[in-house]
Amino acid sequence: MNNQQPLVNLAPTPPQSITSSMERLGIVLSTTESRLMENTLFVDQLRTVNLPVVIVNQCKSRMLNPGTFPPHVQVVNSNSKGLSASRNLALDALQAEFAMLCDDDIMLQEGCLDQLIPQLQSGVAMYFTPLHTTEGHPWRRHYPEAPFYLRGLSFANRKRIQKINSMEQIVNRNFMRENQLRFNESFGAGSGKYPMGEETLLAFELLKCGGQLQFLPIPTRIHPPVSTATHLNGEKYRAIRAIHRRVFSPFGDLVFVAFFLKTLLFKRRR
Repeated sequence: MNNQQPLVNLAPTPPQSITSSMERLGIVLSTTESRLMENTLFVDQLRTVNLPVVIVNQCKSRMLNPGTFPPHVQVVNSNSKGLSASRNLALDALQAEFAMLCDDDIMLQEGCLDQLIPQLQSGVAMYFTPLHTTEGHPWRRHYPEAPFYLRGLSFANRKRIQKINSMEQIVNRNFMRENQLRFNESFGAGSGKYPMGEETLLAFELLKCGGQLQFLPIPTRIHPPVSTATHLNGEKYRAIRAIHRRVFSPFGDLVFVAFFLKTLLFKRRR
C-alpha cells in the first residue's frame, strides 16, 4: 500500500491573525527529490524537536513519505519549482508565529532553541542570527556580540541587508501576512530566472513596510562553507544587478557597477 501523498500545489491561504494558541516558533524546510533524508543528523533533530515543522519536498519522482516523521512534522510533496515557491508553501502551512528558515543541508546548533524562543517579540518583523560552518567557524568574519536593529530605508540599512543569509533569518509570519508579503518567486535557486537574492528582497520589503529587523547573537544553524553566492558567474551577477536595481532605486545600476568593480579588484588581489 502506498502511504505517500500525491503531488500538490497549495493555494496561498488567506491572511489571518495568528492567535496566542499557536506555537511561538516553528521550522520551515525546503528540499528537492527527498534529499533531506541523506542528512541523517538533521532528520533526527527534526524528529525530536519540540516545535511544529513543515517540510516542502519539490519532486518529480522521489516523494517524501510523511509516515517517516512524527505528527509535529508536516510533509508537503509539491510539483512547484524554485526555492522561493517552496518557502512560500511552507510558510502558508506552518502553525507558528515565527518561522526559522532551513535548507536540507544544515543542522541546528545544540540548545539554540531554548535560548532563542524567550527572546522573540511580536513587534519584530525579522530576526537574524549568527551562522556557523560545518568546520566550526563563524560564517562571517565578525559577528557582533550585542543585539542591534535595523529600521527604515537608509542607505546603510539597504547595504546591510545584502549580507543577511537566508539561513540566518527567522521571519515573523504575522507581520508578513498583515502586509501581504511573500518571497519573490522570480528569485532564488531553481526559479528559472534569478538564482539568488530572495532573502535580500524579503528583508527590503519588511523594512519598506515599516518593520524592524533585529540581530540576536545566538548561533542557531550550521551550514556547509559554501552558498549560492560563493562562486559568482554571469547568471548570478545578473541576479545581483536586479536586486540592486530594486533595493537601491533609482541608483541601483551605480551600486551594481561599484560592487562589480570591487569584486574584480578583490579577485586580482587574491
